[in-house]
Amino acid sequence: MPGNDGCESPPPPWGRRRLPQFSSNAARYAHEVWYTVFQRRYGGESGIGMTRKTTEEHADHGDGVGAASRTVADSAIVIARIMQPPDANVWGNVHGGAIMRLVDEAGGAVAQRHSRRPCVTVAMDSMIFKEPVYIGDLLTIRARLTYVGSTSMEVEAHLEAENLRSGAMRNAGMCHIIYVALGDDGEPTAVPSLRLTTPEEEARHRAAEERRALRKAQQT
Repeated sequence: MPGNDGCESPPPPWGRRRLPQFSSNAARYAHEVWYTVFQRRYGGESGIGMTRKTTEEHADHGDGVGAASRTVADSAIVIARIMQPPDANVWGNVHGGAIMRLVDEAGGAVAQRHSRRPCVTVAMDSMIFKEPVYIGDLLTIRARLTYVGSTSMEVEAHLEAENLRSGAMRNAGMCHIIYVALGDDGEPTAVPSLRLTTPEEEARHRAAEERRALRKAQQT
């Protein structure tokens, strides 16, 4: 896209935006509002998929030197969205893929807030759907860091669905997602260390280390 000087502006590190297809103007407007809020607050979307040298096996190289350490609370976020008809599957419930996309956006925002770098998703660990989410439900995603390596980060996301008419709340699921921060050269780059401040955070960190060890064992 040409800039003010008439030259072609380079694409952002997370790639150019691809607009989905919408069934109505209302759905398009809702997406635009969601996208604008996300862009203004977090400065981009997380990249999804594998890139050169971004598997967790190869990501945590280097000495992990970076900015000062940050706490879990520094990057934790809560996002909420009313689920719409375009999110439905053939059974009339919200499609699992639509939920996973929102979870990845929330997790990517956490990773970027901690690292202040573009981040890519390299693994989704133990995605569990405990209850269905219905059209019209308010889906709330609470995402926070559980583990930080030299370049990789694990984010834990909890899903809660609320029936806005009855007020009934349901534990819809949870998952763990691993991200890697990228430098200006597109290679994994060091991120700030994670400062644990509560016994609960320490317990989640130990559990994350066990999951990481299991993933590495499965890759060999």
